[in-house]
Amino acid sequence: MPHLLRRPQDLAKIQFHDIPTPPIPPNPNSRYPSHLKPVAEAALSRQTAPKFTRLVVVHDPWMSHVVQDIAQIHNAESYQSVCFSAFSSIAYQCEMLGLPFPLPHPTPLPAFNMSDGAKKFASLQAESYELRSGTICNTSKSIEAAYIEVIEKSELSKNKLAWKICPNSRSQSHIIADEFHHECLQWLDKQKPGSVIFVSFGNTVTLSDEETIELAQELMQSGVKFLLVLRDADK
Repeated sequence: MPHLLRRPQDLAKIQFHDIPTPPIPPNPNSRYPSHLKPVAEAALSRQTAPKFTRLVVVHDPWMSHVVQDIAQIHNAESYQSVCFSAFSSIAYQCEMLGLPFPLPHPTPLPAFNMSDGAKKFASLQAESYELRSGTICNTSKSIEAAYIEVIEKSELSKNKLAWKICPNSRSQSHIIADEFHHECLQWLDKQKPGSVIFVSFGNTVTLSDEETIELAQELMQSGVKFLLVLRDADK
């Protein structure tokens, strides 16, 4: 938040409270993290709110229905934290609402591949989604300026706030010595601008071993330089 950067002493006044989540099932039937449907968040907020002047709950967009009661607490606000790109966020919302993509794009955008269960779970958030105070985007204007502007205008039209929060980067004059760079970043620094694609899975969906191998083979056969990042969802 910009005003906190001007008054660093205020950072000490912020207290963070992690909300515990249930363990990941060893053999889930669905690759979507449906186990993350905690029922105690609202109760925890009511216990915490009286102790502080201001309470801010940061949550995943797909947990909107869990924190909907936050809107009824006079000193509390809830902000959805969008972990994927601003571009993906806009594309998803346009597809769900049947709207055209608001910015020029050279090729048609592919549809989001979601299971029926995931679509049903997403629709459950629709009414509660509008109770949020705003959105926190994991992005930077140096990367997604045009798309961030679309989100900011959309949130402002609903009397909501939009924040951009991302790790420090070289574009923000935060220079890191090369010896502390991961080998992937050292390799990336040597490539021409716009010559490498970044492929990431694991924020929501975990790929099977077979899917991972097929994806890697297709990327290698494409002849395009790439960085492939994989992890188990929500680990």
